[in-house]
Amino acid sequence: MANGNKSADNPTGQNINVTFNPNAVGGMYSGGLVAHEGSHVADGSDWVKSGFSRSMNPTSSQTEFNAYHVQFNVTNVIRDAFVAAWGMTSYTNTMGTPHGYQVQWGLKDTFKMITPGVQQMINQEYGTESTKPAFTKGSVLQP
Repeated sequence: MANGNKSADNPTGQNINVTFNPNAVGGMYSGGLVAHEGSHVADGSDWVKSGFSRSMNPTSSQTEFNAYHVQFNVTNVIRDAFVAAWGMTSYTNTMGTPHGYQVQWGLKDTFKMITPGVQQMINQEYGTESTKPAFTKGSVLQP
């Protein structure tokens, strides 16, 4: 997250790169995955912009919750266009973690309705680590 050019849009000179596994993107719902990871980038960027303030360093639970909310919204927009094009009356979406925990929702479900499932999925994925900071100053996240 360093060595970028400082500008009005990037006052701290951050240079954040995200690399996706080519097998993970390219499908109908890969936009949701990209949005999810982009949410993590935004959380990390905000933390850097704050001067690494302890209060701005999101926890694993917080950054995952934010990311799943963004993923839910983007996936629903893609799904709704698909459903409208095909005249479907029902469709189920699924989001999950690398370890197989999943949450499903239908056409009329809201994020508030699936929040307990999302929180359970985060707790299963991170366990007691969910309240610890998700980012450490100077760290590099490896694939």
